[in-house]
Amino acid sequence: MLILALFRPLYSSCSKSNQAYETITSLKKNMAEHHENVFLLKDQLKEAFQSWIGGSSKMLLAFASPSYNKQLLLGQSSIFHSTWASALRPEAWQYHSNFVCFNTATTLTNFNTINYSVAFSQFGKVLVAATDNGICHLAFGEQTNKLVADLRTTFPNSSIEAKKSAFHDHFLEALANPQTALHRPLALDLQGTAFQKKVWKTLLSIPFGQLQTYSQVAKIIEVPAAVRAVASAIGNNPVAWLIPCHRVVRNDGAYGGFKWGLHRKAMMIGWEAWQINKVLNKTIPN
Repeated sequence: MLILALFRPLYSSCSKSNQAYETITSLKKNMAEHHENVFLLKDQLKEAFQSWIGGSSKMLLAFASPSYNKQLLLGQSSIFHSTWASALRPEAWQYHSNFVCFNTATTLTNFNTINYSVAFSQFGKVLVAATDNGICHLAFGEQTNKLVADLRTTFPNSSIEAKKSAFHDHFLEALANPQTALHRPLALDLQGTAFQKKVWKTLLSIPFGQLQTYSQVAKIIEVPAAVRAVASAIGNNPVAWLIPCHRVVRNDGAYGGFKWGLHRKAMMIGWEAWQINKVLNKTIPN
């Protein structure tokens, strides 16, 4: 996806400097470079952003920044004004905990056959893998071969088949249209320790478009001194987006980590904020 290609340079140095946001000027420079390389007109680039979020790159970057994350953590963001709860229909923008359910009976020996499919999404290619009991693996990336190879590495003793199931279609529907699809139950079939699953279930309670810090999650599960262990469990989340680990950032608003790419984490946060912003018809944050 072109927009992912444009975003990646902006966030490529995050792991070292922890400065995830650069100026819109930098994005424009990067856009100009891509224009020269792939012979795309400026209007076509604008159209790509318009079709993706219904706005411009400036609108998206207003939400995809640590400064916006900090405002949101402090409760200062305009889109979470006091009208937020009353303006949205109760059935819309559900907590993920309202529609994602864990199959806790699964053990390592239960994963005999795993079916997977790869599709395109607003966040790049996505591989959805599922057992007969639910989704067990969900990953974003650019290369199908690598996504499949990672799946086989994760489940070396399972039979991996390229086959779509109802779980796959349900997830893709939820990702494409969260307002209408998130209220329908979707099963997860996950392998993990009791502590990891406790952390993952806690992430499900973070509302669509909002954020929490690693330390806040640790406090919620009553292990305030175990922030690193909590961060490790979050980092080992096997199901991207459905278990919304992208909604956890550092205390200063910096993105922290994300195994599917910090540029993608920024895009997820920005995209969710913009979806709610469109519903509330608010202006972008200053």
